[in-house]
Amino acid sequence: MEKLDQFHIHEALHTANLAREFVEYNLRCHTVYDSEKYHDFNDAIDNAIKHLFNAYQIIGSIELGDEN
Repeated sequence: MEKLDQFHIHEALHTANLAREFVEYNLRCHTVYDSEKYHDFNDAIDNAIKHLFNAYQIIGSIELGDEN
């Protein structure tokens, strides 16, 4: 297995942020979400954003050396 270095950690941080932004700005701002008609869809989008934010926080802690 390849050794992980700071580049890999930072790359994961950046990618988690990009994924969260993509979901937020392309699906949460979509007319289907805005219609408030499809609660299951809206809940899934909100959960995806929450989980991607959590992933971002976790990898950020690793980058800062708070976790191993």
